[in-house]
Amino acid sequence: MDLRQSLPGSSLPLAGAEPAGPSLSLPLCHFAAAVIWLNLGAAALVYSSPDLAAGNLFDPRIFATTHLFTLGVIATAIFGAMYQFVPAVTGVPLRNERIAWTGWFLLQAGVLALTAGLWTWRPVLQGAGWILVFGAVGCSAWNLLPARRKAARNRAVAVYLSLAHSWLGLNLVLAAARIGDAFGWWHTSRSGLVAVHFHFGVIGFATLTIVGIGNRMIPAFLQAKGYPEWPFRWVGWTASAGLLLLGAGIVAGSGVTRNCGATLMLASAVLYLYEVSGYFRRRSTPDFDPGLGFITIAHAYLALATAIGATLLPTKPAPGRGWIAYAVLAILGWVVMMILGVMHRVVPRLVTQQIRIREGARAARLGRGELLHRPAAWLTCATMAGAVAGLVGGISMGSAEVTGAAAVALAVAAALLLWQGLRLARMTLPG
Repeated sequence: MDLRQSLPGSSLPLAGAEPAGPSLSLPLCHFAAAVIWLNLGAAALVYSSPDLAAGNLFDPRIFATTHLFTLGVIATAIFGAMYQFVPAVTGVPLRNERIAWTGWFLLQAGVLALTAGLWTWRPVLQGAGWILVFGAVGCSAWNLLPARRKAARNRAVAVYLSLAHSWLGLNLVLAAARIGDAFGWWHTSRSGLVAVHFHFGVIGFATLTIVGIGNRMIPAFLQAKGYPEWPFRWVGWTASAGLLLLGAGIVAGSGVTRNCGATLMLASAVLYLYEVSGYFRRRSTPDFDPGLGFITIAHAYLALATAIGATLLPTKPAPGRGWIAYAVLAILGWVVMMILGVMHRVVPRLVTQQIRIREGARAARLGRGELLHRPAAWLTCATMAGAVAGLVGGISMGSAEVTGAAAVALAVAAALLLWQGLRLARMTLPG
């Protein structure tokens, strides 16, 4: 599939023959699974919100809830987006679609086993889940990473995706270390390793993937031209150097090394925000739709998380409410909101392609606005944004009532998104 059909008004440099893309059902099934995990994560968050407000970061249910969002929503959606995005942008097809489907099944089974093992604190289930997730990541890497070497165009984007996969692989090693600790095989520094694990996942994997894909996708959404390109060359390497120093400093107990790493990470965030501001300053799209609403709010929350991170820089990563609020803001406010924005833009286009394959005449008359229920989408966006703000405020104040109400609002937003997804799914059915 030509990515220009998925990204209206695209200005992507996609000259040359396009490789055969994967079946549309592959990314759509990834996105559908992400929506289901979002609803399960929201329900778990409602249940565990008192512990979150109390600052009980190491409660097993908090760990389980976090991984419902990070692996269930974020990793699943990112893999789906990359399967659609990478062949069109780099000119390198997937090696084998069956392996990609195998990875989908392994990932869903792995998230289920891992989160169940964390919720009930059963190390055997945790270990099984980790092995399944590791297999899923292997399937994705085997399919996608050759794009870095073979890319006919947009090689810098392929480098970002390689960096992101490398950080994800390293993060799985850290996860294995924590699981081995649960078995009693060795002892690890709990709070330090959790802090490294969080940053490797959210910054190293999720954010660098978003930066790489976003360098081509967001300007296409905004129909932006003439924006500064130079920050893109520096963000990935600056963030990666910062992550290395942060991880080494925390593990070695060196405050100087840790602070140098954190400073570089903050610098990379500022560079990226400057780059994105150029997209918005140079936009020419006449239609500011719900997808762009999600994307705009996500970047506002990234800026807020960067500011909060700067205030936390002099403090040692520890289970305090400030660090928990920062983590919630980064996971839900930044990454999940960004993913939902991309889904609101891409999924209706993929559904249109599915309909066109089945009944071309009807699909030709369908516009994206007719597929997406815009009032419901805007309500989802507003509810999600308010829920994140409420969670951050409730956790910062230590208020179980505010945190619980915000968690319920997040569950409402997730249910609205599920309804929207079911509505789109019905359109793809025959008749």
